[in-house]
Amino acid sequence: MKLSVIIGAIPVIRKLMEQDLPVRQSYAIAKLAQRIDVESGLYNEQRRKLLEKYGEQSEDGNYKIPTDKVESCNAELNELMDVDVEIKEKIDILSTGVKLTPAEVIAIEEFMVPEEVEKE
Repeated sequence: MKLSVIIGAIPVIRKLMEQDLPVRQSYAIAKLAQRIDVESGLYNEQRRKLLEKYGEQSEDGNYKIPTDKVESCNAELNELMDVDVEIKEKIDILSTGVKLTPAEVIAIEEFMVPEEVEKE
């Protein structure tokens, strides 16, 4: 899966970490969250390097990218977000009754155990 999928799932995983769930689901979510933390840490480190490369740090610690460097910076950020990452951890959230919006389900779809197909 792409790194962008992982980064996009972080808010929903954080929301799930706040839920009172059965122990198996809680454990699976905790394992997934730990794995995502590793990948997001690596992402943030590389993103910071790109900001330092292309940007100018202001007094408040934020970076401002000069107009003539925005396109190059965005191209490298997009390349970073397109990196393939393998995460095998899956969560069974469908059996828990947790309420998620359709957008939240889409954000974590890659991490969900596929719903079993009913046999006829």
